[in-house]
Amino acid sequence: MSFCAIISATLWVVLAVLVLCKVAAWILQPSYPVADVPNGVVLVTGASRGIGAGIAKVLHKNKYTVFAGVRQQKDYDKLAAGLRDPTPGALNPLHLDMNKPEDIDAAARTVSEFCEQHHLPFVALVNNAGTAVTAPIENTTPELLNDHFNVHIIGALRMTRALLPLLKKHHGRVISTGSCTIHVSPVGFWAYVTCKAAQRFFCTILRNELKPWGIAVTYLCIGTVVDSEINNDFRVSSLPADFVERWTGYDKLRDAYVRVMKYAYMFAFLKCEGVGASVLGLLRSRRPSFDCYIGMDSYMLWLLNYLPCWDHINYYASWM
Repeated sequence: MSFCAIISATLWVVLAVLVLCKVAAWILQPSYPVADVPNGVVLVTGASRGIGAGIAKVLHKNKYTVFAGVRQQKDYDKLAAGLRDPTPGALNPLHLDMNKPEDIDAAARTVSEFCEQHHLPFVALVNNAGTAVTAPIENTTPELLNDHFNVHIIGALRMTRALLPLLKKHHGRVISTGSCTIHVSPVGFWAYVTCKAAQRFFCTILRNELKPWGIAVTYLCIGTVVDSEINNDFRVSSLPADFVERWTGYDKLRDAYVRVMKYAYMFAFLKCEGVGASVLGLLRSRRPSFDCYIGMDSYMLWLLNYLPCWDHINYYASWM
């Protein structure tokens, strides 16, 4: 048997094993109750734009009552569109800055009182709020890292804790929007990737702890989203001054990073509402997966992560 035939056969065996593992994981996945009630309530954080807005729109179109967390007054006014009070079946804006504990507590009270007043189930909390500022480790300040952790981890923790009584009462679900970058460790993204990796461990432990209450927890491993507004630095004709300043001393690495990101967007087809459709599918499923891979590049990186030489490939790819 030739060397190429051996390699080909090995790859097919590995692929078959991975597929069987995926099927086995689905079969062993515990079953959870589904709130098949019109106007069930969902809270989406960071819903003013991008992925959060896409999720909120898709759920609203499918007759969920959506509370969309936004920071700025202009986004609140845009979503309110004449609404005076939260309304069943509507897309209701909420003032919600994940850096402010008082905003989080107020949002939880508003949602709890709304569910009780209208006798509606609380279907899910979607922890989506995030931030992504790129810089090499040498040029990353503790304040920048702290900003990332406050939103991605501390804010998500506060929001989840505030809504746990409601989640337990209605057997709701917790969904966190993660990133496939946890499998590739791209240069300059270390603050963001560190937070997303920590977020996955947060979801893993939360899932185990909430098992007695029948609360499903899912981590969305999202690939490149073409219409997301996050991290637009490399998609403009001339790089912003603050971006260039953050990469001072790393010009070659910065240029490599910009090229890689442009290629990623060139071959990406996933849109924000596509992520929303995946969230909708999870809410309707009795066996929602814990790791939900969304986007072709997300699946590809998941498979490549099993290669013994992946760390070396990842290292050299950073400077391509």
